[in-house]
Amino acid sequence: MSTPVRTIHADPAALMRSILKRIATGPELSKDISREEACAGMRCVLEGQVDAVQAGIFLIALRMKRESDDENRGVLEAILEATRSATAPVDEVVDIGDPYDVDLGPEDAAARVGDPGIGWAYIDQKAFCPKLYDLAALRTLIVKRPAITTAEVLAGPVRGRVKTHLVTGYVHKPYPRIYALLARHAGFDSALIVRGVEGGVIPSLTHTGKAFHYHGRGEETSTDFTPAGLGIDQSVRAPRIPGAVAADANGEGHGAAPLDAAAVARAAGEAGMAALAGQPGATRDSLVYGAALCLWHLERHGSLKSAADAARAALDSGKALEHLRRIH
Repeated sequence: MSTPVRTIHADPAALMRSILKRIATGPELSKDISREEACAGMRCVLEGQVDAVQAGIFLIALRMKRESDDENRGVLEAILEATRSATAPVDEVVDIGDPYDVDLGPEDAAARVGDPGIGWAYIDQKAFCPKLYDLAALRTLIVKRPAITTAEVLAGPVRGRVKTHLVTGYVHKPYPRIYALLARHAGFDSALIVRGVEGGVIPSLTHTGKAFHYHGRGEETSTDFTPAGLGIDQSVRAPRIPGAVAADANGEGHGAAPLDAAAVARAAGEAGMAALAGQPGATRDSLVYGAALCLWHLERHGSLKSAADAARAALDSGKALEHLRRIH
């Protein structure tokens, strides 16, 4: 993991005023701040040491002028400082940066990962970084994606004894380089950054996919692949979500009432269990796709096709469903 930034000792209000005077002066006059200042500013936001208006301006001003690499590193450093983490009793851990919401802390999650009968766990942000989770209302008011949206998936609350691998998704072209930069900075030994549907980790089931990846903290490279190459033949790009509306190019929906999150979660759970039980369809193909990418990236299989075949075999044999039920 990277060396922590130098602590800036300053009055939070004075520090934030100094930062805002430089980053919030318009598209032509705004100036970048140092990694140390970005870390200190983000720390003030997380600790609630500055007014909510200033916190919002800090995040949106960085966004509007476009964050520098050092600013992204600094924001990440502050989040890492505020993150509770644990090392699982296994050599390697795969951290899948996809949204989830369960009550499980880093220590319990690490123990489940280390249990040979389980080997996986969910962990929610409100458990591993409550100060970041508490910014949810502010982020809703900001509307646009701030730097913390990128950095939060790199918190790494559960690590492996020897290696920790990141798997996350992206939509817009500039982000793979940024994710790879920050993944190395956060200490991930490898990273798989997938162009996924709505920024998730599963590619479109109908179009050519792309992923960026690195090993040994080296430079990232890209790989293209097709669903057909993995034996997937679908007419929809992703499983349908009840009540959902398609997003525009900026990832924003239009003209829809808020989703019933509980109903969507139930429907997704039912579809997932049916897929694990062998029911064909988009959900099953999504499970195969995601598993194949992970197995291929971790070099457990030499090709995406053989990795996809292994994933199907686990589903068809009932082993995947049996494994899931061990913790229920």
